[in-house]
Amino acid sequence: MKRIYTIILSALVATALTVQRAEAQYVKFSLGLEAGGSALMLLPTPESDLYFSGGAQGGLAVDIHAGRFIGVSAAAHYAFQLYSFNLFDNFKSTSIQHYIQVPVMLQLRTCRLLAVEAGIVQSILVASQYAEGTTGSEMSTTASPDPGAAKYILSAAAGLKLYLGQTVYLTLRGTYGLSYAYNIYGNGAIPASAQLGIGFRLYNYRKSAFKL
Repeated sequence: MKRIYTIILSALVATALTVQRAEAQYVKFSLGLEAGGSALMLLPTPESDLYFSGGAQGGLAVDIHAGRFIGVSAAAHYAFQLYSFNLFDNFKSTSIQHYIQVPVMLQLRTCRLLAVEAGIVQSILVASQYAEGTTGSEMSTTASPDPGAAKYILSAAAGLKLYLGQTVYLTLRGTYGLSYAYNIYGNGAIPASAQLGIGFRLYNYRKSAFKL
């Protein structure tokens, strides 16, 4: 009899836990807009130093959460970045590059306000301009597209997403290039960046994944 009671109690506990998990399980979809700025770096090569620059990005963003903790985010951003190189003492060049960036991130929701994310960012070049000349005078040579700009850049990414309510959130993301971003003196340079942005969820949809 004691064994039967143990089996029944175990079954009731298991059923209660299953129901609790079932009630908590849902799929949430949100669509919105993101925009922000970037601090950019081209890491040193055998022929060049560390270069710093800046840029900005913005576009559509999607979040999909399955349950309370796990989710996936993706976006399609237009991004531009501006580099300035001092080739010699009084000779410089500039490069403006325009990319479509597609970050795909796995999210771990640690609480209602914070999510940790990691994934990849694929950048696709859509336009670029190059110019060089003597400092203090007009550029003597220009090229469009920039022959040194990489057509495709794949980067690893990690960051945080801070939710300020049902609509607004902040993003902090760092990236490190898995491929070269710019050809300097015949050598490709590895890119890295720190991005800070703000997002607005314009549409939300939530549906229970299953019910018992």
